Amino acid sequence: VYVSLFGSDEAKKETMQALKSATGYIRTEVGKRLGIRYSPTIVFKEDTSLDYGMKIDKILRDIEKKD
Repeated sequence: VYVSLFGSDEAKKETMQALKSATGYIRTEVGKRLGIRYSPTIVFKEDTSLDYGMKIDKILRDIEKKD
């Protein structure tokens, strides 16, 4: 599961730790709600595409200002 995290680096780290510690609970809930006996393994990864897009946007705005 890719997640977008906001806040300071410390807050992001704490959020990832919380998600990782809740993985078993989340996996159980997904299995119950989908009505399946064996639920897949869940792995959380940080989605940095939003940060990358904001960086590109800033670069383009800086180029526009120079012209």
